[in-house]
Amino acid sequence: MMEIFTWAPANGPTGTVSFKLNEAQFGDGYSQRVPDGLNHRRNSWPVTFRGDLAKINAIAAFLDARGGAEAFLWTPPGGTQGAYVAKEYQRTATDALTHSIAATFEQVAA
Repeated sequence: MMEIFTWAPANGPTGTVSFKLNEAQFGDGYSQRVPDGLNHRRNSWPVTFRGDLAKINAIAAFLDARGGAEAFLWTPPGGTQGAYVAKEYQRTATDALTHSIAATFEQVAA
């Protein structure tokens, strides 16, 4: 069973919806597009989390445990819970007390 990512992002993230398509381009300028697969609609969310070192370490440990391959459950702002992965993240130490971690959560079919 997938684990739930429970931390709330610090910023008001803006989600991006993309569609995976197969496209054929013909010599006369005509093109044809069809959805590629049953789950061709994807969401991605750039998210940032801020807090003390313990909070940021806990988020990093959660993401590290999945290694970018294992999906987790997450509910985007104003959205519906789904399966997401984070293939990479960036950590920043603003000062001795404030730290942040930024990642892009990409929706996957589960």
